[in-house]
Amino acid sequence: MKGYLFTISAACVYASQVILGKYILTAGTSAWTLAFMQVVISTLVMFVIGVSKAPEGIKAKYTIQRSDFKWFFLIGLLGGLGVQLALYYCLERVDAGIGSMLLFLHPVVICIFFLISGVRKLTRLNKIALVVVLVGSLLVLNIFGESHTWTWVGIMFGVICFLCCAAFFLILDLKLSQYPISVIFFYDWGIAALIMLILNPMVFKNIVVLSPQMIALIIIISSVTTVLPSFLLAKGVILIGSERATVVGTLELPITVLLAYLFLSEIMVPMQLLGVVLVVSAVAALSVEGSKSGPLERVKRSVKE
Repeated sequence: MKGYLFTISAACVYASQVILGKYILTAGTSAWTLAFMQVVISTLVMFVIGVSKAPEGIKAKYTIQRSDFKWFFLIGLLGGLGVQLALYYCLERVDAGIGSMLLFLHPVVICIFFLISGVRKLTRLNKIALVVVLVGSLLVLNIFGESHTWTWVGIMFGVICFLCCAAFFLILDLKLSQYPISVIFFYDWGIAALIMLILNPMVFKNIVVLSPQMIALIIIISSVTTVLPSFLLAKGVILIGSERATVVGTLELPITVLLAYLFLSEIMVPMQLLGVVLVVSAVAALSVEGSKSGPLERVKRSVKE
């Protein structure tokens, strides 16, 4: 029972990140400023957590092999920078529910990668699930409706977001699975913060004009909704296994839709809600099939470290 509670809690917290992010952006904070502050604060929080669980010493814990430098740089570029920045640029232009749905599609890309690479055969379930995801996504976007709550630029950023997220998990799964999660996310967010600072050293000018309320919300979205769910999900995987955790984790999308309705007054028509159900069902089917060898299992093995 505890495992399910941990996993559901992780889904709720992940969903609240999108809602808080949308609210902060709507209040006038730029996507770049929000993403930069988030990766900086998350890096500091993850470092503190990692140090508190480093009986072997800080240097030993955070030392990485030279051959892995390029992979850590890539997860920082694609994960910490690509995912967060693309997500917030997307949320500036689309509703929170649609933005969350686009990010939610990253397991589909991972599945397609393994199918193309020959690691996994294309089963009938795979074929059906991929078609269902496509149909469900079109329904959520209300592509054939009279009015849209998104722009094509927003959809483009959403696509970039889930492609970067899929690449992040593939690198984590195939190249960096030997490292603890706290170390991976420390370098992921830390490298992203460094890249963003180099690209825009004047970002601090935007930070100093933020209201205390916005700064407090950004601290929450960085330390709570970014870091906390990683450990909640890891604990859930340990207690109930990766397959069950994968299925329960699909609650993130409908929870986001519900929170968007309650706090952002975003309303989906019945056909869009049907699309959410189709996407969640298909992603769950695709994710469960590969969960025993996927990123969730890596989390399970490394979180204890």
